[in-house]
Amino acid sequence: MELQGQVMISNKSFTIIEIVVAVVLMGIFAWGVSVYITQVVDSWKFLTQRYELEQNGKLAIDFIVRDIREIDIDSLGNPEISAASDTAITFTTADSETITYSYSANTIYKTISGNSQPLVKNVSSFSIQYYNKNYSEINPGGGSLSQGQRRQIWYLYVRFVLSTGDQTAVCSSYIFPRNLLAQ
Repeated sequence: MELQGQVMISNKSFTIIEIVVAVVLMGIFAWGVSVYITQVVDSWKFLTQRYELEQNGKLAIDFIVRDIREIDIDSLGNPEISAASDTAITFTTADSETITYSYSANTIYKTISGNSQPLVKNVSSFSIQYYNKNYSEINPGGGSLSQGQRRQIWYLYVRFVLSTGDQTAVCSSYIFPRNLLAQ
């Protein structure tokens, strides 16, 4: 340091190498922070989609289970199921409502007295299996169950898979209609 008059002049300063190193280190730090933020945002999107998919599935399976449990029986004790296949079922409830659950174009539809509404979308597969009192599957053979087969139904197994992006959620339930168990 030199003293000129009353002013001190310093010959110390940053070299070009020190400046370059500082800029490079700041760049590496900024890159690391941006990678971290990107991963946090991607995780948030993943979890949000997953949560929405699972919530939609739970809601849909709850509706299906609740309605199928209410299948009515006729005077002979047979279930009031007017149509049954691998991907659709039509039945009458104890409240005399005719309800159909069907699968078409990646959507499960609920139809009440002719008024069809989508229940859940983004469905990649949907199946209904029917079982008799001996716990044997009643196979519709790719078509619909006959009237005799429908009379044998004791319980059902409903399963569907929801998909969006790279995420899937499986929803399934065994359903025992209340009025059939009372026999």
